[in-house]
Amino acid sequence: MIYSHGGPSGDHRDKLTKIDFSVSLNAYGPPKEVVNAIHSASIDTYPDPTSLEPRTTASIHWNIDRSCILFGAGASEFIHFATQALINRGDTALIASHTYGEYRRAALIAGAQVLDVDGMYIDIQKLGEKIENSRPKITYLCNPNNPTGQLILGPELKYIANLCQSVNGYLMLDQSYDGFLADPLGTPALREHPSVIHIRSITKDFALAGVRAGFLVAPESICQKIDQIRIPWSASTVAQNAAVATFTAGAALHANKTIPQLRDERERIDKAFNSLGFETVSGHTHTLLCKVGNATDFSSKLLQEFGLRVRDCTSFNLPEYIRVAARTVDENSILIDAISNLEAR
Repeated sequence: MIYSHGGPSGDHRDKLTKIDFSVSLNAYGPPKEVVNAIHSASIDTYPDPTSLEPRTTASIHWNIDRSCILFGAGASEFIHFATQALINRGDTALIASHTYGEYRRAALIAGAQVLDVDGMYIDIQKLGEKIENSRPKITYLCNPNNPTGQLILGPELKYIANLCQSVNGYLMLDQSYDGFLADPLGTPALREHPSVIHIRSITKDFALAGVRAGFLVAPESICQKIDQIRIPWSASTVAQNAAVATFTAGAALHANKTIPQLRDERERIDKAFNSLGFETVSGHTHTLLCKVGNATDFSSKLLQEFGLRVRDCTSFNLPEYIRVAARTVDENSILIDAISNLEAR
């Protein structure tokens, strides 16, 4: 099986990796409150199949009715199950590209005809025209976007959501990177909109990728449709405990302290790459796109010679670019030195 994502891939690259810049996680790790909650999880009983505690905690913090919240094993689970619940074979799905590959995969598995609005930056006018003309059942929009970091603000989001509603479709709004923004839009970004499915991963800003945890926020009727086709016990007790702990004051303090450091480090990497002659695309999160020519060859050299793993963006249909997620100061300095050495040859 071939995985076109960052992080472990189950092949020889995993053994070569010393520092992983290919995953868009908080490099400072999870908050201690979350770690303690994971350690306290009971693993000798079945988890609550309704995930009542994390859903209740989220409903209080987000001021949303609990019936409009689902909890599961990360954003990707909800991308697939929501697509299966809402798309019929032959329906049209529209993707604002370049972006996360699981939208396309989920739509194709469901039997949809997949259309794209391509561009390094999402053109709101073009996206709106495509919605009006193709009348998609689901429009997939990652905001802020992966891998570009582009951010679409509230009025434009509402415009797109209203267009989706006007063609009897849905906007799947993936907010997995919202926590990395200097001014997060918050969950849900479009409160109580009848045609919006909000997806909010907590595995990235709280460094919980190995736990798999995320929320979906949508009207109760949509949540019921999605819940009907999900497998039982998809969210472990460990994940549920961890999710509840992310809403504590200590966890928020950890995120508020570390994430600005990651954004600052992204700016430092950006300036260093520019000084070496690289063209970069710096968005609103802690990640950076860098134009390197042949991304596959470049990323392979970094891994084989220095043990540094970056994201080859060929799978995003950006074969000239790599994506780098900023890490700690020392780790980022190692990356900058390695690329300087490559360029000096």
